[in-house]
Amino acid sequence: MIATDLSSPTAALEAVMRLWPKEGCAECEPDALRQRLAPYLTPDFDSVDLLNRPEGEFGIFSAALVYEDAACVLVFDTADTDWPHRAILVRTPDNRWLLKSFEFECPACFSTGVLDKQPCYLCGAHGWGAKERIRM
Repeated sequence: MIATDLSSPTAALEAVMRLWPKEGCAECEPDALRQRLAPYLTPDFDSVDLLNRPEGEFGIFSAALVYEDAACVLVFDTADTDWPHRAILVRTPDNRWLLKSFEFECPACFSTGVLDKQPCYLCGAHGWGAKERIRM
């Protein structure tokens, strides 16, 4: 049972960021971490996002941009503010906000999704995270 306020996107993100491991966390393998953070994550949260680790701490940089049942918040590593992360949260039917994704800004296209007038190969033209290349 969670004793944390998940009634707003910012409160939910603050709660999960308090539990997020730092860079070099030896006991933070993705499966164990996913289990520990499960009350704050959507069932379809991609475990690869758990590999994003701050050198300092993650701090919320922007107000939540809320549209219907989804919210977007920018987050920075306090030790490296050059690389933002984007947190997407969704509201559940019981009005809790859960983290759906947590991705770093694409270092190739810088969140535009375009590189040299082509869809970015690294993030899959998404602008955030690194995705497997689309096979045709």
